[in-house]
Amino acid sequence: MPSPLQPFLHHARAAAAAGALAVRAAIRSRVVAALLVLLAAVTLGLPRLIAGDGTPASDLQIRLRYTLGAAVAVLGLATLWAGCAAFGAEIDSRRFELTAVKPARRVTLWAGRWLGLVLLDAVLLAAVAAGACLQLRNVPAGLLLSRDVAAPELPAPEEEARRRYEELRRTGGLPADESAPAALRRLAQETRNQGVAIPPGSRVGWTFHLDRPLAAGGELWLRMRLDTVAETLADVRGVCRVQRADGGSGTAEAPVNDLARNLIEQRLAAPALAGARRVRVEFDYQAPPQAPALLVQPYRAVALLAPHGAFAGNLARALLAHLALLAALCALGLTLGACFSFPVAAFAATALLAVMLASADAPEPGEAALPDATGWRRHAERVSLVLVRGVNAALRPLLGPSPLANVAAGERVPAEALRREILWGAGVCPLTLSLAAAAALRRRELARP
Repeated sequence: MPSPLQPFLHHARAAAAAGALAVRAAIRSRVVAALLVLLAAVTLGLPRLIAGDGTPASDLQIRLRYTLGAAVAVLGLATLWAGCAAFGAEIDSRRFELTAVKPARRVTLWAGRWLGLVLLDAVLLAAVAAGACLQLRNVPAGLLLSRDVAAPELPAPEEEARRRYEELRRTGGLPADESAPAALRRLAQETRNQGVAIPPGSRVGWTFHLDRPLAAGGELWLRMRLDTVAETLADVRGVCRVQRADGGSGTAEAPVNDLARNLIEQRLAAPALAGARRVRVEFDYQAPPQAPALLVQPYRAVALLAPHGAFAGNLARALLAHLALLAALCALGLTLGACFSFPVAAFAATALLAVMLASADAPEPGEAALPDATGWRRHAERVSLVLVRGVNAALRPLLGPSPLANVAAGERVPAEALRREILWGAGVCPLTLSLAAAAALRRRELARP
């Protein structure tokens, strides 16, 4: 009696064989060797071309965020083209029939080549990361951190926008030509950008809820960006205090002496705060009365950071997120190669990638963004608006997060963003595109004489 696992094992062996053929073809074509040389040049040469401000933090930004980001961009473009060639070049040269005659489904062949190219990407990405880490030997260990980021406990921007909207509606302060959804989006954006003035001699504070109990050392960092109301530089002199939000024992103070319009990251340590989940942080602005008032944006420019995990593990999480993005690009290239010839697939992939990046960087348009037009032009603009919003929504899980920026800033890559990238990059996108590629391969083979 045949085992119920026999069909699964048969397809798994077929997929592994297809993946091995894809990797072998890439190695034989010397694409891997050329890519290794290019990645080595980017990893080792780019940090010597970009000049920072000479601080260890700037060097860390260059060697991680910019160098690894450029290497991932090169690897992504190569993956996209390799995926196009895996099917498109073979079909154009009539070599695909040598693989298609084997007792394997088209989806199995697609999945095997996708797995092979993703595995090759993982090896190359690990090599690039190892080269970048070798250049971090002179960076102080105090900068190689992994910290959770907590925002202050503030009303949600949408709730504050709803409250302001109801108040303006009662007083007649809403524009007559602005719809309710557009007004709520505008008010929510204004709430996120809202600043709080800190006059000399005053105090401002926020309460933070930590995702996990504070470690034994009670070590925290308060991060805030302070501007001046007068748009001038000013010495920021004051004291930061941290204590339990419930009024328990354990406080810490640290002096602040920096220039305004700078990002201040003040370290606070209080072992008595170990195990706390809610803490209160206050800042006393100790300046002469004639000094300019400070301006801080609580929603955007205030955060509390607490240690969580190791730097190496956080870097691995960032690389895993980028590997999910490469997996999605590989799936896109394979599907385009199954639908078109290799030159057409490579051109379409490059153009589509440029449109994707432009759409991901563009802000979400609102109804007020539509120009005053009538007739067919108005309908065309609405269709374009829907398409842009659809592209933004589809790409936000993959291109929205910035894991390398998190690692360079000493921030732990958010677990929710990581799960979303893996789900979309290694799950939803490959599954959807594999079905489209199987249908395209079926039609192209039937159309062959």
